[in-house]
Amino acid sequence: KSNGIPALPELVELLDVKARAVTADAMRAQRGSAAAMVARGGDHALRLKRNQDSLREDVAEYLDNPPKSAELLSRQQLDKGHGRVEKRAAWAVARTHRLLATMKTNPKAEFVG
Repeated sequence: KSNGIPALPELVELLDVKARAVTADAMRAQRGSAAAMVARGGDHALRLKRNQDSLREDVAEYLDNPPKSAELLSRQQLDKGHGRVEKRAAWAVARTHRLLATMKTNPKAEFVG
């Protein structure tokens, strides 16, 4: 049994991630994990963690009130079943925006959402 944080970069070393997207939960959203995926030719989708308050707040504010010039990508999904309706929505903004241009935690990030 080991700490889950270093496990993802070690796992990526064993997998062919070239031209594939790897997703991970917030616990594994570490610079080392992202760097390992990029080094092996892969892409990644990592959550912003709660301890990244200022970045999370900036992203939330931007996505809630995007400027008219924003290149905002969005996707919505509606599921019905078992007596309930679930609506899921996701938004992302390309790195070209000033918000991402100043990211120090992951300088290779292309999108954030």
